[in-house]
Amino acid sequence: MTHMADTIVACATEWSHKGSGAAEAKITVWAAALRLSVLTHQQDLDWLMPWAHLLPPELQADTEIAALLQSPLTLTTLPKRCKALSRIVANRGQGASREDLAPLMKALETSASAARSVVDRLIAIADLCKAMFDRMEFGFLFDSFRQLLSIGYREADGSLDDNFYDLLASEARLASFVAIAKGDLPAKHWFRLGRTMTPIDGSSGLISWSGSMFEYLMPSLVMRAPAGSLLAHTNRLIVWRQEKYGAELGVPWGMSESEYDLRDIEKTYQYSSFGVPDSAISAAWPITPSSRPMPADWRR
Repeated sequence: MTHMADTIVACATEWSHKGSGAAEAKITVWAAALRLSVLTHQQDLDWLMPWAHLLPPELQADTEIAALLQSPLTLTTLPKRCKALSRIVANRGQGASREDLAPLMKALETSASAARSVVDRLIAIADLCKAMFDRMEFGFLFDSFRQLLSIGYREADGSLDDNFYDLLASEARLASFVAIAKGDLPAKHWFRLGRTMTPIDGSSGLISWSGSMFEYLMPSLVMRAPAGSLLAHTNRLIVWRQEKYGAELGVPWGMSESEYDLRDIEKTYQYSSFGVPDSAISAAWPITPSSRPMPADWRR
């Protein structure tokens, strides 16, 4: 696979040199990304299954071994599979010298240990995430009259900020979703998030506060926007509008919250929201690289 990936990169590079447009350059980028993906998968395979290339043909043809190799394999079943393979190899390989089988037996032992290590790490991460999830508390930010989350809490006097997250087209909808799932907030809170529509080049989509890519697409990194839903329609429309807006200004598209070239008295760069004006309640302009990868799934 790595050889094939190298060949694809070489072909894409040669094609790019013969061409002169952006399309050829994009092909080179995606070919390199494919190669990197193949290499990382190969590294995982070498780490978790170093025995895969050590099985001699006569053992691969063994009926019992073939059945083990063809059945579904997961991280949790890999240690048991390695143990079973070790037993079969030891029995089938009686005619081979111990030195010939030693690398394979060692690789099977290493594989089982690596799989158990990954499983233990994933369980630890899952436990940590669950603990963080359980410790999060959203109820104290909730205004029961407005049925909305305040943007902040004043510890000094125990009061909520007078401003609220009140739009569905906002990164804050992720907090709303989690809070409802936890039971901290009532489900009707979701339906109090504003769904005001704004015309965008012959169509219409949800309006956001600043028209930034971050507001629209950040929740989609971890939340599904059902196909055909208002959110999915808006996301695709906003990506298209951002591309068009960038082309109109002659700048890269992907406007979101970011620092900008203004400093305070301590020489600290200032931070503000930037977005496409016609999709925003209040917006300015420019580009933040952190939001550029997010639109990949929403481009037309």
